[in-house]
Amino acid sequence: MNQAMADDHFPEGLCILIRRLRRGGVFFHSLYLVFLGCGCGALMFHWGIPWFILCFILGLICRLTVLLHVGRRYISARKVTENPGIVYWGYATDRQGCATDRAVTEANTIKLQLKDGSHLAVEAVRGAGITREQLREVIAWLRQKNPSIRWGNYDKPDSFKE
Repeated sequence: MNQAMADDHFPEGLCILIRRLRRGGVFFHSLYLVFLGCGCGALMFHWGIPWFILCFILGLICRLTVLLHVGRRYISARKVTENPGIVYWGYATDRQGCATDRAVTEANTIKLQLKDGSHLAVEAVRGAGITREQLREVIAWLRQKNPSIRWGNYDKPDSFKE
């Protein structure tokens, strides 16, 4: 994190999420470059067209993962840390990403809808992500920084339960 972000005392869960997303972006971009090099090597050293096609497809998958998934989530997470006012709605989701009537403080995954049309899913996954306590810290931080966020089911604005 840069110095400006460290001075603002962001919740640990949000910092962990940003680190994981940055690490994922670097990892998949590195794999893309490895597959690109292997594909060029396959053409130069006459290993065969099937190896080139395999490397091309795997490199394309890695590049699309960075562009369409990891990169977008990283940008959304950075926007939330730089400007919490961009979040207008937060709600609990199930494993498939569908909104539920569950209280956001009891959920394992919340989705934050941003005013620019994007969204950010924040998951509390044991062993692979942030804890539920860290997720609650993120919710409390957002409530403090942006009290106008609508929590819970959009049709029932008072569905936020402490």
